[in-house]
Amino acid sequence: MRPIRKFHWKVFVSFYVVLSFLALAVSGIVLYVAPPGRISNWSVWRLVALSKAQWQSVHTIFALIFIVAAGFHLFFNWKVLMAYLRSKLVEGVRMKWELVSAGAAALLLVTFSVAGLPPFSSVMAFGEEVKNSWSTPATEPPVPHAELLTVEKLAETVMIPTEKIIANLGRQGIAVASPRVTVQQLAERNKLTP
Repeated sequence: MRPIRKFHWKVFVSFYVVLSFLALAVSGIVLYVAPPGRISNWSVWRLVALSKAQWQSVHTIFALIFIVAAGFHLFFNWKVLMAYLRSKLVEGVRMKWELVSAGAAALLLVTFSVAGLPPFSSVMAFGEEVKNSWSTPATEPPVPHAELLTVEKLAETVMIPTEKIIANLGRQGIAVASPRVTVQQLAERNKLTP
């Protein structure tokens, strides 16, 4: 009989930190190019079978658990980390210019990013351009987040009588049981985009 192998939490946490970093990187890139919420919700946008809201969930949950796992990683490697920092602190005192330069570079990155200065503003502008490229007259909702409105409220918003909207939908084979149903619910019931 083989002995039961011990589970190594330190190794698990190390692997998890790497895998969650990869998940954060992929979901971050997807969210960088994903259309704005009003477009993704209205057109039922998906990438690799996930909606924008699902990608946001993946990104947020992995970020939260990444922070927790990083804390455990520090806990499991505390002695090694402290020895490393002590050796680098002594070395860092001898390498003042490198330390000051790294600190200045980090401060400049934050300052330029917050101030929206080039080249960082170009990176952000490119992302917005890609996000907005998903929008066409066919995918643009009549009002932001129109899928959350009831048929009745949408009719009021676009200034078309509720009865006329319900009649038009009926001619398209879409039965509206109640004007209080949301556009999203109506679309889901009929396997359509809002």
